[in-house]
Amino acid sequence: MGSGIAFSDLRKGSVECVALVLKCTLRLFGRHLCTEVMELAGNASHDNKKLCIVSHHILLAGNNDVELNKLLAGVMIMGVERCQHPGNP
Repeated sequence: MGSGIAFSDLRKGSVECVALVLKCTLRLFGRHLCTEVMELAGNASHDNKKLCIVSHHILLAGNNDVELNKLLAGVMIMGVERCQHPGNP
């Protein structure tokens, strides 16, 4: 028996509970994603001996991390399109 909510268990009143759980989950996912991006961008700015994070550092963070590179494929950041190198998946 799983501890999750099955679709057959959805009754009147439990839909609001599922909506609340999904809203909280998406909020936590967004917060975690922003934290990861800012940490990697901070590392990129530190490597370039800069004190402030600019859009170029976010682009570098996306290019240097494999999972983030897959997630940000085709995304424009501050009007700059990410270049896809043949070596990057």
